[in-house]
Amino acid sequence: MKFFYIIKNTYAKYATFSGRATRSEFWFFVLFYYTTIFLLTFSMFYFQISNVLMWIMYAFSLGSLLPYLGVAIRRLHDSNKSAWYVLLPIVPSIVSRLEGLEWFGIVSLVISILLFSLPSDLKKNKYGPVITVEKKSVKKKTKANNKKKKK
Repeated sequence: MKFFYIIKNTYAKYATFSGRATRSEFWFFVLFYYTTIFLLTFSMFYFQISNVLMWIMYAFSLGSLLPYLGVAIRRLHDSNKSAWYVLLPIVPSIVSRLEGLEWFGIVSLVISILLFSLPSDLKKNKYGPVITVEKKSVKKKTKANNKKKKK
């Protein structure tokens, strides 16, 4: 899948919590989300127009909350896990806000990376069929074989 197609597709399915999402779909959206947040934060300090950009960042974060949650839940479904697993990294994240326990934020990050990097279930599961990605070279070979068969 192409990067911008994935981002567009994720926003189009902004409130779809059923089905499956591939690892690349999830991680491309995460890359887009955090890159955008970083660029907005950097721009706030560099251009010193923090008030306007802060509101843009809040709007972007709020507008991306459901798509982010949707793609995360679909990613868990792809690895045959319940959507409730999305809450697993939240507990250490909350604990990391307590004084002296800031290192729990790293635990939350590690749990998230491991959870969303699980391999896809290669069979149809209760969340939907296997997601197949067709490669262009396969299509070309198939078309060439069909032309040979017709002759």
